[in-house]
Amino acid sequence: FVPVDALCLAAATMAFCALAKRLTGRPGGATLGAMVWVVTVAVPPLTMRMWVEPWTTTPTAALTLLCLWLLVRLIDRPSARDAALLGLAASAVLLFRPADAAILLAGAGAVAGAVTIVRRDWRSALAGLAGAGAGFAMFAVLYVTLYGLKQSPYLAASAEVGFEWRLLWLRWVTLVIDPAPLVPNEIG
Repeated sequence: FVPVDALCLAAATMAFCALAKRLTGRPGGATLGAMVWVVTVAVPPLTMRMWVEPWTTTPTAALTLLCLWLLVRLIDRPSARDAALLGLAASAVLLFRPADAAILLAGAGAVAGAVTIVRRDWRSALAGLAGAGAGFAMFAVLYVTLYGLKQSPYLAASAEVGFEWRLLWLRWVTLVIDPAPLVPNEIG
């Protein structure tokens, strides 16, 4: 798993730096982003451990940061290519964390949809839907191949936990800071 996790770490780092450059609008924005990333991710041993141990968070983090960067690009300058990549990246999260994909797809879809409607960029809207459709198809093929039409153990465990929108802040604390009260023996 180390090569895959290292690839995810590299992709997340590049997406974070690109996002920092885009949001600061300055030439040194990527360097500032890299410094923040190193201090918060690479220096703390506990945080780096999470990028080495196999877990579904590593690809999800990389794809989520990629989605944020693509959304900012789409807001600044809509393009069918960015919209298609956004749809594909957001729906690819289904492969790793279906519940997170639902939230990411809803949020990214709402922002991208608003941008395309306001700018009347129907080509980008169709490209985004096609990208998301490709990700859904990839997920469906893999899911049916692995589990057939039955519920996977991961989805069954997620259903037992349940979803309550008023507790989204607690989900964030559980995933980012400390999962101890809800998920013993894990680290945030």
